[in-house]
Amino acid sequence: MTATVHMRMRQAPGTLVRTLGLVERRGFRTEEVSAFASPDVDYLDVVLRVSGGRPSWMLASQLRKLVDVQLLEVDDENGGP
Repeated sequence: MTATVHMRMRQAPGTLVRTLGLVERRGFRTEEVSAFASPDVDYLDVVLRVSGGRPSWMLASQLRKLVDVQLLEVDDENGGP
C-alpha cells in the first residue's frame, strides 16, 4: 500500500514531529515529506507519501485524532478505499 496524505495543520511547536512519529508508530514508512506555510500563516500544509502493509484508512483515522489537524485527505495509490 502506498498513499499520499494531504493535511492542513495548525502551526504549533512539535506538530510536524508528532505527526511523523504517529506515522512511524502505526507501522507506515515515510517515503517523502513536503511542508510549507499555507496562505493563512497560522497553518502548515503538509504532504506525506507513505507506504506500509496496513490500509490507508487506518492511518487517516489516527491522523484525524491529532488536535492540530484541520483538514485531511488521503489518496490511495493502489486504488483502495
